[in-house]
Amino acid sequence: MPERIPHDNAAIYLVGGGIASLAAAAFFIRDGDIPGRNITILEESEKIGGSLDAAGTPEAGYIMRGGRMMESKYVCTFEVD
Repeated sequence: MPERIPHDNAAIYLVGGGIASLAAAAFFIRDGDIPGRNITILEESEKIGGSLDAAGTPEAGYIMRGGRMMESKYVCTFEVD
């Protein structure tokens, strides 16, 4: 396997702070050798996560609207580690 060289001059801009952009950022870092500091996620709302936003407290519990993304058919979600 050839040596992997980080792409220090890359500039990645992702639109939306949902699971697609968050996963893309993780894959750019892990598989593309893009430094995290070179990735910008643009989100217009106050919360990131898109349909995977969550709310709650340790005492009351948590709820996440996008729990459906945790099903086995969403393979890309499981590859983000």
